[in-house]
Amino acid sequence: MKDQLYNHALFVRSTLELCKKNNPQFSDFPYGYCSKASLWLYDYLYFNGFRNMEFRMRMPFTQRGGNHVWLFLNGYNIDITSDQFNSENLTYTSVYVDNKPDPLYSEYDEIVDRHDRVGLDFIGGLIAYPEKHTDQWDYIYEQLGIEFKIDLE
Repeated sequence: MKDQLYNHALFVRSTLELCKKNNPQFSDFPYGYCSKASLWLYDYLYFNGFRNMEFRMRMPFTQRGGNHVWLFLNGYNIDITSDQFNSENLTYTSVYVDNKPDPLYSEYDEIVDRHDRVGLDFIGGLIAYPEKHTDQWDYIYEQLGIEFKIDLE
């Protein structure tokens, strides 16, 4: 299962890297994208038959600070944006999939489902930047080859 999850996570991360290269709306990726990227990864995995995923959040993620969101599925932590926390002293991988104990992922402050995560991230961004936000979401789902669905009920 680890290899399968890794390959899916790598595909989504690679797609986001291409979006960054080809679309200025993604120019800051991966910085500040953990929540959106986790939503996009969740939807891609769901589209490919995976269920029972959780969004996990840690505040702060590292000693330098910064909140972070990643997915958890069947004992595996799945993170496609941890490299946003890279520094001179620390290097994180761009795609992390593992079920081994890891101090970065073993503690978390909150677990939420997709409904709550979409409510927080999509609607908040939609209110602040309506055109940019919907265009960005439409673009990434098109690149991933999945249907764009927001279900807030």
